[in-house]
Amino acid sequence: MSLFALKPAIHFRVGHRMPTVDAVRGMVVGYARDGESAIGCVTRVDESGVWVVRGNRSGGRRNGREGIKVVFNGSCENREEIGRKWRALDLDTEAEECRARAWADDVRDTDLEVRIISSAEHCACTTIERKACGRVAESKVPGDDDSHMREQLEGLGIGCGDFVQYHEEFNKLATDPDIELLGFSDGSLSGDYTNGGYGWLVAVKHANGKLKVLAGGGGAAIASHATNVLLNTTRMEALGLAAGMSYARNWAGKVKWYIDNKGVIVNFWRMPSCVANDWSKMGDRDVFGYINRMQEVVVGEWDVKHQQGHVEGREKDQSKWTNEEKGNVEADHVCGRARKMALGDELLWLKRVDEWRTRCAELEEKYTIVPERLVSENKLPVRVHVVPKVEPWKLPSNMQWELCWDNQIVVGKIAETGYKRRYTIQNTISNDYLAKQTAGLFRPGVAVEKAHRGKKVLPCHGLLELTHTARN
Repeated sequence: MSLFALKPAIHFRVGHRMPTVDAVRGMVVGYARDGESAIGCVTRVDESGVWVVRGNRSGGRRNGREGIKVVFNGSCENREEIGRKWRALDLDTEAEECRARAWADDVRDTDLEVRIISSAEHCACTTIERKACGRVAESKVPGDDDSHMREQLEGLGIGCGDFVQYHEEFNKLATDPDIELLGFSDGSLSGDYTNGGYGWLVAVKHANGKLKVLAGGGGAAIASHATNVLLNTTRMEALGLAAGMSYARNWAGKVKWYIDNKGVIVNFWRMPSCVANDWSKMGDRDVFGYINRMQEVVVGEWDVKHQQGHVEGREKDQSKWTNEEKGNVEADHVCGRARKMALGDELLWLKRVDEWRTRCAELEEKYTIVPERLVSENKLPVRVHVVPKVEPWKLPSNMQWELCWDNQIVVGKIAETGYKRRYTIQNTISNDYLAKQTAGLFRPGVAVEKAHRGKKVLPCHGLLELTHTARN
């Protein structure tokens, strides 16, 4: 089950039948005692437990509304403590509830007769209690300060090798409304969907037609880091656009942004007119929600265009590539390097964890009680991510609702025929498991080796002076 709520809000899991309540005097309850079910009226609640007077059923359930008639003896001869397994029952009328409370407060020789309308399962104490298992959602209203998350999303310099960022020059040119900015972004995903990367760069065109890259960056996502997200190519492409818009939000002039994923472009142009129903049908709502927010924040006029990717497969002669094609290739290189950096970092961390567990097992085998000195020496170090973890579902958004499942924010499609659970519950299979199952196809060690192999710098023709990883 699920719950829609305005933000910020408390989200609860509502998949159980009845809520958990506190016992009070005069409450009629069903409980289990020595393997048998019974009905009682609460007469005392203290540190020792919940005490009731057991009732006698004087009539069976003849139809749905008439319920079960129960009589409680005024002499209180059947008083007992019922433990923790009990259920609060509903009486036929409010008058009966008031009479039961008065009877419990001042027990006399008179008997109490009530009619119970709760289900037979609830009377028998076989229903499931609803537990409050949720969280207080962070505020994500558009006016929130997101500066603490922008740095992680933008990933300035990540995947760009030794390229020097012209951040100050960018800020100076950003104030001129007559200068046009060209932006490029791309995304990549591993064949087993366990890790992905995104990259972006911004450039200006000189009078001679050549481009000068001012800044670039990227990021990555590991499947095991976010169990509420199913990684896909469109998501990684959208993250590249979101990061680029976040960085270039203050550019006063026109901005032309090129991307090779048509799905992202379609969503970019349709989002300003989207209503709640449209958002529910949109995948990766968290990323697109932030892009929609950026559409209102950016200073200049943005035009997101399609650029067909992988020009190297269509034209081998790089001198014939257009500026747009060159920018797309460079963005592709950035996201590829960012993905491999994150993957290498993840594998190295898993190796350290395995080594730490091995040392712990050796100490436990050697000592009955491990000395405090050895415990402190064998602590697992705090992890510092080479590529920052990006959690887009925490970014501000214009959406007025969000869906939670089992205390996790659902970002996939939720309103389509044949609802696909794959968008709701992400596969939490570890990279290690996948590597073992597809050892002939997935070789992360080789990927890491290639990622750190020799580097080269493209010949400087006044175009893109980014450091490239050598391709094999």
